[in-house]
Amino acid sequence: MRRTNLSLIGGAIAFAITIPTQAWAQPIPVDHELVLGVDVSGSINNPRYETQKDGYAAAFRNPQVHDAITNGALGSIAVTYMEWSSANQQSPQVGWTQISSPTEANSFADAIDAASRSSSGLTGISQAIDWSINAIQTNDFVAQERQVIDISGDGTDNTLGEPADARDRAIAEGMIINGLPIEENTGISLTDYYRNNVIGAPAGSDSAVFTAETFEDFENAVVEKISTEVNNVPLPGTASILGLGLATLAAGPLRRRRAST
Repeated sequence: MRRTNLSLIGGAIAFAITIPTQAWAQPIPVDHELVLGVDVSGSINNPRYETQKDGYAAAFRNPQVHDAITNGALGSIAVTYMEWSSANQQSPQVGWTQISSPTEANSFADAIDAASRSSSGLTGISQAIDWSINAIQTNDFVAQERQVIDISGDGTDNTLGEPADARDRAIAEGMIINGLPIEENTGISLTDYYRNNVIGAPAGSDSAVFTAETFEDFENAVVEKISTEVNNVPLPGTASILGLGLATLAAGPLRRRRAST
């Protein structure tokens, strides 16, 4: 009776299967990768939560943002909407989404509208940054211009984490962190705290902290923030927002840094 070498057959089958899988795994080029990290800690009551969410949804329905996205070199960005609070509470409420048209931007806004609050705990800025680093490193996209982490919130970190250390880890990976502090009833200069502990960028790039004085200013701030981020428009490191937002400028294409598998 003839014997069949099953190990060779199995290896051939495995090889045949892995070829197309590897081809499918090639990262998708976009102009920018953007993590929108939104504070849902205990100080954010439900009206404030809805104000933040409405602000981000409105931004992605705004023609100014549509133009900023489609006018890029590739006319495309990848973005995820993430809520964060305590050290172990980070939730991607809208997963990584490629946006290349006003229709796709509007659909992303609809997805934000449909999200429900994920948590209400402490203020873990450090862990939100670390989560964002990993999310950028392990997604299906590769930025040709810049990788940006946006952190918005109304308080300082009150976990055991150190935001400045997390910021430095992001910078070491070639990422930019921008901040959108909301000063309403904080009792301190949250702008100074974000400037000193949260925002940062690699050499040759810019980061920015822009201040929403109240939650009512938040929507206009987000519109301007996203427009400037995807338009490669540099802004001052700090500004007060009354209808303005964040911005950043990064020079040169970014290399993909993927986690080991």
